[in-house]
Amino acid sequence: MTLPPRLLALTLQQPWAAAVRDLDKCVENRAWRPPAHVLGQYIAIHAGKTFDERGAQWIAAHFGASYSPGNTATGALVALARLSEVTSSRSDPWFFGPYGWVFDNVIPLEPVLCRGARHLWRVPDAAYAQVTEQLLKRVSAPK
Repeated sequence: MTLPPRLLALTLQQPWAAAVRDLDKCVENRAWRPPAHVLGQYIAIHAGKTFDERGAQWIAAHFGASYSPGNTATGALVALARLSEVTSSRSDPWFFGPYGWVFDNVIPLEPVLCRGARHLWRVPDAAYAQVTEQLLKRVSAPK
């Protein structure tokens, strides 16, 4: 797996970012489509500093996972995921629309602290280096 030289990130409120990392949440709902050139690329999943309590209750009811502000990373990159498609219709419990950004090949990360932003944004060089270092350690780790 190779990262694009300009890795983009998408900020999600918690616990939604954790659900991408931990629960195979393969759809992120947005009101806008990503630029076409991002399809097929890996993007970083950033956990914002806001915690969605109603979202945590929904996840607990549907998937049995318990998330709270104390057990989720915030203000950090928590995963990489390949954006495989964008859809306006999908039979999936994670899809609410209007656009579903469909992820595959999710790679969990140890949290990499960095500031988020709205829409798609470029991962700062220092955070990019930390993500790359984590990936290199995985490749070189004994099996």
